[in-house]
Amino acid sequence: SPRRGAGGGGGGGSRGCRLPVGSTGRRRGRRLTAIGGGSAAAALAGRPLPTCAIAAFGAISWLAGRPDWAAHMNIPHVPGAAELTVACAALGGGWLGFLWHNCHPASVFMGDCGSLPLGGALALVACLTKHELVLPLIAAVFVMEAASVIIQVASFKLTGRRVFRCAPIHHHFRFAGTDENRVVVRFWIAGVICAVAGLLSLRI
Repeated sequence: SPRRGAGGGGGGGSRGCRLPVGSTGRRRGRRLTAIGGGSAAAALAGRPLPTCAIAAFGAISWLAGRPDWAAHMNIPHVPGAAELTVACAALGGGWLGFLWHNCHPASVFMGDCGSLPLGGALALVACLTKHELVLPLIAAVFVMEAASVIIQVASFKLTGRRVFRCAPIHHHFRFAGTDENRVVVRFWIAGVICAVAGLLSLRI
């Protein structure tokens, strides 16, 4: 039998994971298109989670660019940062256009070539607005997804045991028997809570 990888199946990451029947695969009677590949590590990229992070950093950019609001919120004033709000709005608009075709049943999926630049753009906005420490909080769901893969691979290579049933962690919940829609909606809720918590932390 093929060697089982750290992800829980026959390869590293999540490529070897065998999800319950009906959770993934070709949609009957529909043509699927992958943007930049179909990496399983970016499986949640097709969900509205980034919308919360984009909106949060759009608000932070506007606040940091306004000297009066920056003083009121006690955050660093960055001249010209308000212009980043326009960039965040454009990024969010393009994302919503993608979601239009990604809603169930999805006809378009996003791979690393789409999700990685999106994360890089959010990191760039965080650096330009001098709110790098807020980024892990606002993007806590994505940090959790990446951390679960790192922990899974490290544990498997060092001890030969897996911490999760499958990585990234949203597959772990699927293997635990949780319905796919329930996992998705709960991750949405977590994304909204993290975005709101990140904005509230500006007052700390």
